[in-house]
Amino acid sequence: MAATIFKHTGDFDALTKSNRALRFVHKYFAEVTSSLKLNYPDTEYYAPSAVFFDTKNVTYTGAKDIKKWMLELFSPFEKLSLTGMSFFVVDESTSGKSLYTVNAETMVSYYVKGDPVPISVPRMFVFEIKDDEDGQGWDRLQFFDIKLYWDTALLVGDIKRRKATT
Repeated sequence: MAATIFKHTGDFDALTKSNRALRFVHKYFAEVTSSLKLNYPDTEYYAPSAVFFDTKNVTYTGAKDIKKWMLELFSPFEKLSLTGMSFFVVDESTSGKSLYTVNAETMVSYYVKGDPVPISVPRMFVFEIKDDEDGQGWDRLQFFDIKLYWDTALLVGDIKRRKATT
């Protein structure tokens, strides 16, 4: 089976939106950053059997548990903004079956409630994206295997420093 590679440096643009996997990732990131209440259905992006591996060596299984964890994670923040830095997509789709692996390097700005100055932290995602398993995925796709790499100490340390000075 031959794989197709797509590489892009920089934020989302017309070129990234021409790639099905990156269009899906962009839609997901836009949805998350538009409202930290995560008003979308659990399985719009995550498969019911999805597995999410977090930096802290914790694994969340299933769309419902992943969303519950994300709501907890985002609770101290008023909003987020996300800028794409680079994307690398391996497309191993065959006729009738979609399979993409996306490495997405991002810079995420966290706005702590009551503080207008963001804390910016780089984050690296590795997404395995396939055809949705329940018919509810956006563009008939869902995340199945997700790995998130980021230095949470950067965020926690900055929050502590700010609280100590107020």
